[in-house]
Parts: sequence; structure tokens; C-alpha cells
Amino acid sequence: MDVSGLNFTTFYVHSEGKKWENETSLNIFGYSNKKLIYPGKIGKYKFFIKNDEDSDVKYSIIFGSSTNLNVKMLYRFRSESDYLAGLHNEWIALDNIDSDYYSNKKSTDCYILEWKFVDNYDLDSGFYTLNVKVVNR
Repeated sequence: MDVSGLNFTTFYVHSEGKKWENETSLNIFGYSNKKLIYPGKIGKYKFFIKNDEDSDVKYSIIFGSSTNLNVKMLYRFRSESDYLAGLHNEWIALDNIDSDYYSNKKSTDCYILEWKFVDNYDLDSGFYTLNVKVVNR
């Protein structure tokens, strides 16, 4: 996770009880130390963006991935109340999620990234890395 351009004292991202720093490694695809994904697996990851500034803040959330596998991952991205990318019954590619958001002064925004590993018959062991970048605009 990359949080470029953020003032970590007044505008920051956190999840699982810890504040994200530049290049923070998070366990998005598993529980505890088990970071396993496999065809058919579905999961979600919740994170928060806290704005303690005295003014509203515009920021971008940018998603990307890297892998050495022939893997088809699909996603949905939502706040606690609404889908922002994808729908309840619609999964989309990661590159269709990036967007700009606004955070009201003295507020916290909650986001949930839902993911789904679509069946793939040509699977071998390897790596899949999800990158999330939050940039203060």
C-alpha cells in the first residue's frame, strides 16, 4: 500500500488497527499469516480514510496488481452503504475501480474491497500482489 503525499498526522489510511505508511504490506487475501487464494475463493478487505483536517480533502484511490500467473481476479468496491464500482451482482476488472473521492473535514470514510478468484484451469503456484495507492490531490 502506498500513501503518497499524505500528511500522516491529519489525513491517513488505516485498517486492522494499524496506520498505513508508504509501502505497507497488508494481508488482504487471507487471515493471520495465511495469504492463500485459489479458484472460487471470495473475500473482502475493509479500510478507512480519516480526515482530521479543518477542510474537505480530495483524494484518489488507485488499484493495480502484479502476478506471474494466468489468474482472473474480479472485484467490487463500496462504501458502507453504496457500491462505488461494480454492483451487488456484478464483478469488474481491477482497472475499472480507480476514482477520485472527497472526504468531509473531521470525518472518516469506510471502504470495502470485495474480491473473487474466478476459476482457472491453468493454475500453478506463484504470486499475486494487489497494490492500493491513496494520493492526496
